[in-house]
Amino acid sequence: MRNILNEFQYASGLKINLGKSHLFPLGPLILNQPEYLCDFGITPSFGPIKFLGISFNHNGDKLFRLNYLQKLSRLKSILHVWSMRDLTPIGKNIIVKSFALSQFVFLFQVLPDPPDYFIKDVQGCIFDFIWSCNPDKVRRNTMYNSIENGGLKITHVRSFISALKIIWVKRYRDEDDRIWKLFFDYYLRRYRGQFLFDCNFSSQDVIGIKNVFIRNVCCAWGTMNFHHPHDNFDSQILWNNSYININKTIVFL
Repeated sequence: MRNILNEFQYASGLKINLGKSHLFPLGPLILNQPEYLCDFGITPSFGPIKFLGISFNHNGDKLFRLNYLQKLSRLKSILHVWSMRDLTPIGKNIIVKSFALSQFVFLFQVLPDPPDYFIKDVQGCIFDFIWSCNPDKVRRNTMYNSIENGGLKITHVRSFISALKIIWVKRYRDEDDRIWKLFFDYYLRRYRGQFLFDCNFSSQDVIGIKNVFIRNVCCAWGTMNFHHPHDNFDSQILWNNSYININKTIVFL
């Protein structure tokens, strides 16, 4: 390992500060740490650790608590401060998009979707701020519309999350050769990888994907692009088609 770090320093010009570094064991190393680690001078850490702004530990189920809840408190604090200003609903909507929801963009992009109750909480905070904690004066479904259609183009949080997830499909299907695409290839191998996104499937057809993040990406795509059988039925692909299945499962042979 020391040789690897020395080679990294030689290639990049960056030297690892061992005194400020921690080892984060993975897999079997969690319970059985090699003896040479004790002589290496780096303290083992069992988390949580923060990498590129995301907190991790060995329990993936805690990703939500480690990352989203802190940002929710931050969002509420920001909206509380701005609620003391005499702003119009249009002005408040600008604050929501510029300072509040921006706290979550990176999390929504790189982490599995938060629970539904969390999304409802965030959506509720937005409308409480817009209407100064008073009852809604306009139906929420109307508020999501553009100004021309009688709304304020308020962000629909669930759709916002789905849109950020769908961007991954575009990245996955581009011509760039990226190592991370191997993870998508592996978990989508039964659907023939990128070919899945040419097919007519619904979100319910891909809930069996084991990786939660990739499942969220596929569900978002399926929800947005699913077509009924009478829509362009003559040009629909037979494979991975929600209306052509065996034992209620889409097929690819």
